[in-house]
Amino acid sequence: MRRRSTQALLGALLLPVALTPAVVSSPASAKEHRVPAQSSPAAEKALDRVLDLMGKRAPSAHGRPTDATLALLNLRRHYSSLDSADRRTAHGLFARPDSASGSADQTESAWSLDTAETAALQQSCNDRFCVHWVPSGTPDDSGAPSHNGATQSYVNAAVAAMSTSWDAEVTTMGYDRPDGDGTEDGGQDLVDLYLVDTATPDNLTLGYAYPENSSEPAEDAGYVDFGYDGFAVVDNDMAELAGTGTGTAVALRTAIAHEFFHLIQFGYDIYESPWLMESTASWMEHQVYPADNGNPHALKYSSMRNPWLPLDTENGGTEYGNWVYQQLTTERLGTDTVLHIWQNAGSQGGDNTRSSMETAYNEAGSSALNEFRMFLAASMAPRRYWSEGDDFYPAATMAKNWTLSTAKKSTGKWWASADHMAAVDFSIKPDAHLTGPWKLRLTADPRVTLNNTGYVMVVYKDGHIGTSPLIFNRGDKLVRSMPFSSKSVSRVGVSLGNASGWQDGHVYDFRFDIWR
Repeated sequence: MRRRSTQALLGALLLPVALTPAVVSSPASAKEHRVPAQSSPAAEKALDRVLDLMGKRAPSAHGRPTDATLALLNLRRHYSSLDSADRRTAHGLFARPDSASGSADQTESAWSLDTAETAALQQSCNDRFCVHWVPSGTPDDSGAPSHNGATQSYVNAAVAAMSTSWDAEVTTMGYDRPDGDGTEDGGQDLVDLYLVDTATPDNLTLGYAYPENSSEPAEDAGYVDFGYDGFAVVDNDMAELAGTGTGTAVALRTAIAHEFFHLIQFGYDIYESPWLMESTASWMEHQVYPADNGNPHALKYSSMRNPWLPLDTENGGTEYGNWVYQQLTTERLGTDTVLHIWQNAGSQGGDNTRSSMETAYNEAGSSALNEFRMFLAASMAPRRYWSEGDDFYPAATMAKNWTLSTAKKSTGKWWASADHMAAVDFSIKPDAHLTGPWKLRLTADPRVTLNNTGYVMVVYKDGHIGTSPLIFNRGDKLVRSMPFSSKSVSRVGVSLGNASGWQDGHVYDFRFDIWR
């Protein structure tokens, strides 16, 4: 369902041209006046990223499973800065796999069907969606068996996964159904999923979704459209995952749950922060198929494991791993929290991720600051905060570890810098000989006034923990003492964070001392 907002109009007009909502089906059909003679470096980088994911350039980082949705959206935003040749390539990348103007016409593209494959394309439709595939064994234009072929059993599993995802995400969880593709050009006004060979051994692109706009936007000048329909593509056999520990059936159904949620997101607002899009789509995999554990591989790239990485990091891994942040907030505040975030986003339009989250958290009796602070604490001891923390959640990596003793009673003065929505973590252990009533004192002096926060966690030998938030009074020095006897304390963890949504480089001067 398309959202329209009068309040968002002024914000939309202030956006850079490349981010201004299009009133056409895609940037490919926008007026192409003032085409630059050469693509800008940022636009060229965006195009290269999509081609990387197709396996036409360098392998993607670490060969980690991924999707190409964010890369395509980023290329879409940079479309106006592409030169004529790069625009032609982008046109193909934006097109559906069976489109005559699609990437089959582009020599560097690999996500489309050729003439023979398109002619052999079959579909299975119901009143909500269609699944399109090339039957296994179909010859391509060269006469060789098509690498895009899918077996009937695989198709059946895809249809079942689409139904399950729709029932879970729309019927049960209450998200708006994604718009169909309209009835123009033979469309059936249904949601379309294509099974195409998207993955290579070095580039595990398991699928993607791309927004379109099949219906005309409102003519009222007081409204701006931010919601779009779209189509999804998922790999045709998941064969490239052999040996990775993820089975074909699990990979297929979690990929469909993921891409289907991207289509739902498009209906609310395609201009939201990429990390919100990807972290909630990865989180949705776990909601639809909680028993599959299809996304633990991404946790090693998450801000939970790497607290110095901002929550909104976009590096091809962290944005997927940070589904664990959404999991924590929904376990604390309720599963509807993510729904309310997207409803807030759709009601305003444009990139308003932070305010949409703040409003949703406020409605649940919390705040963005409190949820970030709780994430810092939880990351130091996942098993105590997440319902599945014992299973496969890796704890935060410490920036520094100390052991203090009667011979070394202080760490001395140190400084640490935390970027926006990130932290630096430390572990301090008592020497075995500190058996008396010893205390550990933290002295932390932030160099900036606002958005300083953190958490202290005392881990006791009997298994329980003591926790306390670090609340800084407008940049004042903070002193905090805690038990440190080796008879009862195993270690103390401290996280110093930066709750700002954009300002990097918050520096803390700090030290730890023991006394009795």
